[in-house]
Amino acid sequence: MYERECSLCDRKNRESFSCTPGVCLAGTLFRRRAGRDPRLRGLPAHHKSRRPARPLDRYPLSAHEVSPGAGVRRRTSQNDLKGWIREFFRTPGSSGTYVLRMTPGESHDHLYYVQAEVRDGITERLWLLLEMPLDVVKPRQLARGNEARYPACNDVLSPLTAKYGKPEVLAPRWEEELESFDYVWARSPELMKLQCGRYSGRKPVFAIGVTLEQTALR
Repeated sequence: MYERECSLCDRKNRESFSCTPGVCLAGTLFRRRAGRDPRLRGLPAHHKSRRPARPLDRYPLSAHEVSPGAGVRRRTSQNDLKGWIREFFRTPGSSGTYVLRMTPGESHDHLYYVQAEVRDGITERLWLLLEMPLDVVKPRQLARGNEARYPACNDVLSPLTAKYGKPEVLAPRWEEELESFDYVWARSPELMKLQCGRYSGRKPVFAIGVTLEQTALR
């Protein structure tokens, strides 16, 4: 179900991480603009841009938020929220955190939450959360356990592995009752990580989210 989203990606960049399941969707949220810095070539939407923010147009009913950082004019009560967010994306050198919370009607491919960390006009980190919100989950699904809010880990891991090869498998880690399994693909200057999890004493392994970040620009 994820592969069809890659038709939205720039065909010239289909071999970059911008066309991975879920991540290619995040790539469609921001219009790419090639820069002169060779480290930025082929990166999915991690470029400086002067064009309007695409998610505002593609997901008009979803919730959009920006926590402004350096180089961003503070919003006043007189400023329209979406207009101010568009200004945030247009302003060279702006920094901050952009969050998209998708409504059930606009959500697709099990993607409900996108977070972009922007520094000096460049999106350095994208986080895609695959967790279905509680108010969307049907009682019949919850009866199977909280893992029913997520897609199966293998449903995301298999297509990624088929396209990009075997990932590095990090050592499992525990946080309270959740055991996490991280799968990492590194292709400088990009790093992509799939986080899967399993609750203590249970068998289902589910996909929690995908992170895409630049490592060479830090």
